[in-house]
Amino acid sequence: MATSTVPALKKNLLASLVALPGFTGVQLSYGAPLPNPAREYVWLGDVEGDDVPAALGRNRHAETYNLTVIIQAVKPGTDQEGATERAYAFRDLIDTQIRSDITVGGALGSGWAYVAGHFKLEELASDTQRGALLTIEVACEART
Repeated sequence: MATSTVPALKKNLLASLVALPGFTGVQLSYGAPLPNPAREYVWLGDVEGDDVPAALGRNRHAETYNLTVIIQAVKPGTDQEGATERAYAFRDLIDTQIRSDITVGGALGSGWAYVAGHFKLEELASDTQRGALLTIEVACEART
């Protein structure tokens, strides 16, 4: 039995996002979208949390952690609002997907996930394009 749910959580979340029509043409990535990041991507990034025994002597775990998700949307021209709205539309798709399957395909055992916690929006600009880089957290509680 795996000692952490993190790999399964990332794998299952990625698979569920790939299946959504709202992400057609968007680069979805388990790790850093390198070497060629697309203009629009969703990156399932770093994880920070805690793991404690859930039952002594039974190799059971109770994990609480946050998965950092980085969303980028870049649009040609000067439409900053459009780029920002596009990034938030991706965030809303992720939130809706997780709300519809709070165990993320069973990865969290009897636990749950939700989009919550710290977020950061960075609006980017050049002479030819506008971008939004939105960092969100998926909070997870796993009971395995």
